Amino acid sequence: MRRGARSFAVACVAALAVLLSAIPKASWAQSASATVRMTVTDVVNLTLSTQTTNLTGTPFTAAEFNAGRRTGIVGPTLTVKANRAWKISIKGAAWTGTGNNAKPVSELQWSRDNATYTGLTTTLAQILPASGNGAATNGTVQSMFYRWLLHTGTDTRGTYQMVVTYTLSAP
Repeated sequence: MRRGARSFAVACVAALAVLLSAIPKASWAQSASATVRMTVTDVVNLTLSTQTTNLTGTPFTAAEFNAGRRTGIVGPTLTVKANRAWKISIKGAAWTGTGNNAKPVSELQWSRDNATYTGLTTTLAQILPASGNGAATNGTVQSMFYRWLLHTGTDTRGTYQMVVTYTLSAP
């Protein structure tokens, strides 16, 4: 190849290289998709602030016996977390201890507002919500109160205790 033709060829290759470098480079990408699948089951959770409501050290007074009751006994605080409809029911068990175990279960009463009281029974009774079902919640909180009905003729000296059961259900 002659020297002039060779210079021309080199110049053409150089020019072509410059032109090719000015062209945007093709970007190559590839996409793929994946599905994430999960099953969420029903979640209903009830916690109690305390497992025991203790009146030890606070004896009943003559005035309370004369009034026939001790009111405003602070019970547990209930906390509900649920991702579906729910309700809470309550029931009492028979009295145990060294006192008069024949004392009716209904003589321990419950309240949500420390104003209106209802006697316990040995069957479940809905307490929250007052009717229907509660909606999904990240923390519905309810304080509970008790009232103890007193009778000088039947509430003999001794210890008294009752298991109160709170049941959370998802209807």
